[in-house]
Amino acid sequence: MSEAPTIDFPADQIQRMAGIEEIATAIMTEGHTMGDFMGITSDEMDATYAHGISLLNLGQFDEAEDIFKLGAELDMYDERMWMGLGAARQKNGNFAGAVDAYAVAVTLTPDNPVIALRSAECLIADGRKEQAEQALHACLAFAEEEPQHADIQSRAEALLANL
Repeated sequence: MSEAPTIDFPADQIQRMAGIEEIATAIMTEGHTMGDFMGITSDEMDATYAHGISLLNLGQFDEAEDIFKLGAELDMYDERMWMGLGAARQKNGNFAGAVDAYAVAVTLTPDNPVIALRSAECLIADGRKEQAEQALHACLAFAEEEPQHADIQSRAEALLANL
C-alpha cells in the first residue's frame, strides 16, 4: 500500500491560513464582522450607506448594488445594507435577488413592516402571489402595532386588495 502524498505549504501560507481560520471563528462565534478585522469604523459604514443611497437616488442602481453588497460583506449585521441591496435589486427588476436581500434584513429586524412590504412588492412583481399575501399579512401585523406606520399599512392594504 502506498503512502498518501503530503503537501508542504510554505510557512507564510500556513500562517495566513491560520489567520483566516481565526477570523472565520470570530465571525461565526463571536459576532465580529469583516469590517472589524479591516478596521472599518461606524462612520465609514455610515458613509458607505449614504453613498449607496445617493446612487439609488441618482438612478445608478448597478453601482448602488455594488456599494450595498460591499457594505453587507463588511458588516453582515447592518440591516441598512441589506435593505439598500434589496432596493437596488428591486429597482433593477431583479425581484428574486431583492427578496433574498430582504430575507436577510428581516432576520436582523423581524418586526419591521417596511421589509415585509418591500418583499411583497417584489413577490407580486415576480408572480409569487401566495407568498406576497403572506408578506402583506405580516406587514399589516407589524404596522398595526405602530401608529407611525400608517402609510405602510395603507399601502399593504391596497396591495392585498388588488391580489
